Amino acid sequence: MTTKEGRFEFESAYRAFEEGYRQSGEKLPVNMPANAHDQEFLLRGLDRAVFSFIHTTRLQLHDFEYFQAVRGAFRQGPEIAPNSGFHRDSNVQIALRDFTCVKGWFLLPEEKQLNDIEFAAAEAKLAAVRAANPKPHQVAR
Repeated sequence: MTTKEGRFEFESAYRAFEEGYRQSGEKLPVNMPANAHDQEFLLRGLDRAVFSFIHTTRLQLHDFEYFQAVRGAFRQGPEIAPNSGFHRDSNVQIALRDFTCVKGWFLLPEEKQLNDIEFAAAEAKLAAVRAANPKPHQVAR
C-alpha cells in the first residue's frame, strides 16, 4: 500500500468488492474508531475485508500468489504544522498473512531480550492493564 501499483490494486478490488455487496444487498463492512473517544479509525474492518477479497481473487481467478505481508502508511493525529501533511501520530503498519516471511527481528541498542521469567511478568502486567482498561475488540467480517 506504499506503492502506486498497490494502491491501484486496492482501489480496483474495493470497487469490485463494493459492487458485490451492493448487488447482494448486504451492508458493507466499515472502518471505525476503537471507542467513542478515538478520532481515528483504528478498527479497519473494511480494509481487512478488501484485502481478504484481493487474496481470494488473486488465488482463485488469476492463480497468483497471495501477498505474504501488507504495509500501509497511516496519517493520524493532529497536523504538526499548517498544510505540512505531517501528523503527530502518523505510522507505518505491517500486517502479516504468512509468518514464514519473517527472517528475524532486532532490538534497539538500549533494549534487551526478556528471559522467561521477565516475559511471564510482562504478559501478566499486560493482561492486568487490558482488564483494567477494556476496549471493544471487534472482528472484521
